[in-house]
Amino acid sequence: MSTWIPTGKLGDGTLLFGPLDKNPQDGEPILRVVIDGAEYWVKYCCKELTSDQVALVEAWAERMIRPRA
Repeated sequence: MSTWIPTGKLGDGTLLFGPLDKNPQDGEPILRVVIDGAEYWVKYCCKELTSDQVALVEAWAERMIRPRA
């Protein structure tokens, strides 16, 4: 993941990469997010996300996508 530049992070320092239009399928942790019926993916580093963190990532992705719409 060293070639990826983070585009956000959670309050605990978990780095976020994306939202991505396509699943990079490179073996790194990734979360599928659906916004307005469209699929996006968010890579994250470096641990498993809790359900609370998943909700935060989804909200972050939505804030990142909506300005594009």
